[in-house]
Amino acid sequence: MNKLDFLNNVSRKTSTITVEGLGEVNCRELSAGAISSIKELQGDMNILAKIIIAGVMNDEGKPSFTDKDKGSILELPLAPLTAVSEEIMSLTGLVGGDVEAEEVPNA
Repeated sequence: MNKLDFLNNVSRKTSTITVEGLGEVNCRELSAGAISSIKELQGDMNILAKIIIAGVMNDEGKPSFTDKDKGSILELPLAPLTAVSEEIMSLTGLVGGDVEAEEVPNA
């Protein structure tokens, strides 16, 4: 397998959820890079926006948001943001949206 095959052969898990106040939202599993940048934001409300920017996609599978949308996303009520981010984290394998549960203890 060459480099391009390796990088292009893996697809992320996806799902569509219905969130009260938002309707249907397409979600996808986070990449390793997105997880890394999200872990840097622990304890900061910006973490919800970062998860949504990285994990919400349109019907064509393209990202729905960019970093420029962070402020607008954070203006939304907490309940729908939490529902969407928890689904994305669940797809990614970070149970219940708990990023801290995946941290490796310092050796």
